[in-house]
Amino acid sequence: MNDQQFYQNLGTIILMILSSAYTWHQSNKKTNHDILKDNLNILQAENEKLRKENDDLRAQVLSLMTRKDNKDEN
Repeated sequence: MNDQQFYQNLGTIILMILSSAYTWHQSNKKTNHDILKDNLNILQAENEKLRKENDDLRAQVLSLMTRKDNKDEN
């Protein structure tokens, strides 16, 4: 094998490695993106659940305060 063939083969191998690394990197980015989207959806659902619980507790407090005010007036 002469020098020109050696460098052509070396260049081909380097391009194959780089394209594989790029593909691997892109697939990992997509996976990380999907994981982040899933986590965001989970957090949004949890946030909505906590907001509803908070609203329910506020309504209970308001109801108790209203009852107390009504008792104080009587």
